[in-house]
Amino acid sequence: MLALLLHDPQRYVAKTLDESIQKLAKLNEMYPSDNRWGMNIYEASKDLEPKYQEDFIRYLGNPAMFDPDNEQAQLSAALEAQVAEDIPEHGRNTIDPDYTQRYELVPSKNGRDFDVVVTNAGEIEYDDEKNPQ
Repeated sequence: MLALLLHDPQRYVAKTLDESIQKLAKLNEMYPSDNRWGMNIYEASKDLEPKYQEDFIRYLGNPAMFDPDNEQAQLSAALEAQVAEDIPEHGRNTIDPDYTQRYELVPSKNGRDFDVVVTNAGEIEYDDEKNPQ
């Protein structure tokens, strides 16, 4: 199996967290371009068992400091689970159907990026003449 990881990592099936991390490292080594990072992450994690998926995401967030056995990481995971209990099933951001929203693109200081600013514009005005039902 190790030979397959070293020579053809795309065919290597990584089911555990360690295997996925090793596969990602090998894929990043073989395909280092910026436009491949998403595909590398997908390829490394597509066969990952569900119980390792959250830890893989935490690894992606901070690979240098990642340690699944770290007490701080376990406390963070417990806090995330506690916060998640308070979030309703449908999510936390709901859109009131009686309000319209305005979307504005705001250019950043570097001139290449934009932020999308969403604001409530007020209640929808129904005009029978303009909007026949």
